[in-house]
Amino acid sequence: MKLSMHSICIERKYPLLEAIPRAAALGYGGYEIDIGDFGNTGLGLHWPEEFTAERVGAAAEAARQAGIEISSLCLGVLWRFYPTSLEPEVRAQATEIIRQSASLAAIAGAKVVLLPVGQPESLTPNQARDQLVEVLKECAPAAEAADVVYGVENVGQPLARTVDDLLEIVTRVDSPACQVYYDVGNGAHQGADPVADIRRLGSQLAMVHVKDFRRTEARRETVIIGDGVIDWGAVLGALSEINYDGFLTLEVPGTADTADDIAERSRDALRQFMP
Repeated sequence: MKLSMHSICIERKYPLLEAIPRAAALGYGGYEIDIGDFGNTGLGLHWPEEFTAERVGAAAEAARQAGIEISSLCLGVLWRFYPTSLEPEVRAQATEIIRQSASLAAIAGAKVVLLPVGQPESLTPNQARDQLVEVLKECAPAAEAADVVYGVENVGQPLARTVDDLLEIVTRVDSPACQVYYDVGNGAHQGADPVADIRRLGSQLAMVHVKDFRRTEARRETVIIGDGVIDWGAVLGALSEINYDGFLTLEVPGTADTADDIAERSRDALRQFMP
């Protein structure tokens, strides 16, 4: 297993092309680029004007020079364009973004595209899964051609909250290019047992997000690895049991003041349990 980090960890301190070599210097072997539509946050690559072969290629070159990989692309823009939308034009835009991401991931050398899938309130989980499966069946040939996997993430939305939901989606899409991107922190936050989830996912697990989780009387919060309740020895043990040898991608939000500390402390905590 190797360590990677998401744009949200350090890009509020370092812009993307500086963040990639900084991640390498901090001991990370991969970098997950967010493809977002979030105004002036400055994270990752902004859709649509930076969602291009030129911009992705520049990030890939920065990673090559730093001696690390672009582990994955995260389509944060799908929080605006739901592939489950009841509006045909929104769903069509989401479909095109997902399809286009496959060739851009190939340019970056990334093997996984993370899909955070939302659900309109007017749909039931079953209806939303039906919509998502239809879109992914349409997009899967592009990913297959690019040798890229779409990873459906458990982001807390009702359509893909549990392992049963996730496995139903990928089974129905029925393509080697559609698997699960499992977020350990999200699973714990939603009351699941991440160790049991990982064992059930087995060969359908494309990649893993890591963040810790802590519950207090006042709130539930994402925290640095080791500062929460997750048993990381058991989690990494389960990953070893299913022969997972991919990236552990850190996704703990950082600020300009906390970015390096988050990366260093989480790295050290995870390394205690890595084979």
